[in-house]
Amino acid sequence: MARRTIPTAKRDDALFPVRVKIRTPTRGFGQAFDQILIWLREEVGENDCAVHSTTAIGSDATAFYFRDPVTAQRFVDSFPELELADGGQKILS
Repeated sequence: MARRTIPTAKRDDALFPVRVKIRTPTRGFGQAFDQILIWLREEVGENDCAVHSTTAIGSDATAFYFRDPVTAQRFVDSFPELELADGGQKILS
């Protein structure tokens, strides 16, 4: 019997219950994305977060997955220039 591997996005849904959806800029993140990845690696750790492309109403988005809301809020606070996918305030509740 063949074993099926769990798709990465589905696995991350189970591992990381907190998500921050950021509207993807029209021209992309550019070099800012490199800074985001460096911050995630240094401040959170590669095994304690994930990043996936997703959609938002009327635009593309990027979802940043975290294990807890405190880390997610630190992420939001560290990148105030990013726009939440829903256009709302940059405060998690």
